Amino acid sequence: MYKISVDDFINILTRSDYPVLFIGSGYDYIIGYRYYYDYRSDGEIDIEKTSLICRELDRDIINGYETLLDLLEHDVFKYMITTSPFCLYRCCDDADKNVIRDKIVPLIGCIDCMDCPIDKFPKLTMIGAELDHKLLVKALTEIMISDLLIISGFNPVLSPLNLLPLLIHYGRGKIVVIETNYNPYLSVADYWLQLSLPKTLNNIHVRLCKNKLVS
Repeated sequence: MYKISVDDFINILTRSDYPVLFIGSGYDYIIGYRYYYDYRSDGEIDIEKTSLICRELDRDIINGYETLLDLLEHDVFKYMITTSPFCLYRCCDDADKNVIRDKIVPLIGCIDCMDCPIDKFPKLTMIGAELDHKLLVKALTEIMISDLLIISGFNPVLSPLNLLPLLIHYGRGKIVVIETNYNPYLSVADYWLQLSLPKTLNNIHVRLCKNKLVS
């Protein structure tokens, strides 16, 4: 495992043919919302009573997810797999982004937001329940064909989700972990970018989207 800089990561990313982003609720937590069991297994979470009111979300949180959607739109990431139930990307209700949302695989589904702009969304899979097979197969497919898997905001505490990133090593793919602190996935990673995911994504967005380096 090699520690790399943002410049190194951007070089690796732009040389990749099929980069896939695999994130958990750690991203939500860092940008100011909350976490789920996939990020903090020791937290007390009453997910059944948890709901969002999209129109009341902080603008900075919405901006964080609009950045993610832009990166998907520009094919900086081919797909995003998420284990977070807080599907805040659905609160970005720009009609033009509907196609981009199809590039997101919500592995455990989504909480039921009170004013969600989307009519149909995957129902939340609670701890111990059976995963949606269609979502699982889609995630497996994306990981297996990926040549670069970027992991962040996700700790290997939920099974079988914790095993999915390892599948990339059955091919020729590489793993990049983006975390400020040690993450158990570093034991199987090829590269470690010791930076927060929001800062990394903002940096990539400026250099690969705003500067029009991505077609």
